[in-house]
Amino acid sequence: IARKICPHHERQGGLLRLADLAAFGVRLEEPLAVRFAECDVYCCGAWSQGVSMAQTLAMLEASAARALRPDSPDYMHLLTEIYKLVFADREPYVADPQFFDVPVAALLSDDYARQRLRAIDRFRASPGMPAPGRPGCNKVDGSERGRSRNEDVAPRARQTQVALSFHDAPGGPPAP
Repeated sequence: IARKICPHHERQGGLLRLADLAAFGVRLEEPLAVRFAECDVYCCGAWSQGVSMAQTLAMLEASAARALRPDSPDYMHLLTEIYKLVFADREPYVADPQFFDVPVAALLSDDYARQRLRAIDRFRASPGMPAPGRPGCNKVDGSERGRSRNEDVAPRARQTQVALSFHDAPGGPPAP
């Protein structure tokens, strides 16, 4: 498979080489677990987007989502605003834990979920991307944002958050 993948990447100007795949090894690690709707949901760790999925479920669990119909405008609004908050947190806090300290426990804590949910206006969509929260801190409204972790690690973090995708292949499916 690698002998087919790598020449394609090279022809497209990509950086992936056979030696990269030959040196690659999979780490065996415990999945993240979050309780949602009386089920244990297991997700991949912070090296993937699994922590964002787990944080989304933790926030839904801490919210009033169960009282809403899943096809209702109120539920869609709540889910959309939760996604915005989770993705705002993803930028500064989610990276490969082999290279960065990722506050997984704080991001998934019940207290942090409740704090982030307070930023949601039930009647109005937030414009654009909200400020990231401060996992492990009491104040998460963004007013004391200051210098974020993203500003400190951005040049390196962007190098560690790359996912291999075949969506860029000519004739391939559009990228999601």
